[in-house]
Amino acid sequence: RNVVLANCLWLLFSIPVITIGAATCAVFYLNFKLLENEDAPLWENFIKGFKSSFVQGTVMLVFTALFGGCLFFIWSTALNSDSFIMKAGAFICSLLFIMFYIYTFPLIARYNNSFKNIFKNSAGMSFTYMWKTIIIVLLAAFFYVIFCWNFWTLVVGGVFIPGLFMYIMSRIVKTMFVQM
Repeated sequence: RNVVLANCLWLLFSIPVITIGAATCAVFYLNFKLLENEDAPLWENFIKGFKSSFVQGTVMLVFTALFGGCLFFIWSTALNSDSFIMKAGAFICSLLFIMFYIYTFPLIARYNNSFKNIFKNSAGMSFTYMWKTIIIVLLAAFFYVIFCWNFWTLVVGGVFIPGLFMYIMSRIVKTMFVQM
């Protein structure tokens, strides 16, 4: 139930597209609170997480969108090329994207840090917890395939999948934060 409510809050606060980053941080903040105390108030914790991460979450969304756009261009060029080097370069860029961005929103939700340290810590976590990172990436790919399967999975999945993914990721990442 909490996952669906958190996802609904995420969807609501993501309507002005520029706030998707802050809303994502807020869901991670809320999930971390729920994992510590199942009776944590949803609305209050979501709003607190949204406010505290608004600037960094929004800026991180811009960074992610810019780098993601560049990555899309790189893959478009590589797939239209016969060059193995272009395809290998696109793959390496994809790995770098995952490595530097996968943990940024949970890190913003949990800690106050500079962008330099957020990227450094995200990359460090990607290497240190390689198997957990692979599990998260495979889980994201699995949910993406389900989400995009057809119109109905897109509609129904919109209510469940992002929140469920962020909740599962929060459970995994929280164990990493405890070990750090």
